[in-house]
Amino acid sequence: MVPENFPDWKDCITRRCGLHLSSTFIAERIRSLSDDTNRHTIEFVKCYGEQYRQQVIGWFTCALQEKHAVNNSNYDE
Repeated sequence: MVPENFPDWKDCITRRCGLHLSSTFIAERIRSLSDDTNRHTIEFVKCYGEQYRQQVIGWFTCALQEKHAVNNSNYDE
């Protein structure tokens, strides 16, 4: 199953795949997926298409924004 929206994607990444979405991991994935010369990115695009790659980059960006929002709200206490 290929996730079609951010909540499903996040659930797939965190719960089903068991990955921890740390700020470092997210930034690395954004950097890697944004690199058109990266062999893993090339394979990703072959499998899922350019439009889906852009969508996944967007979801990683949303996850990073969520993480920053949570971290910033902790400082308000």
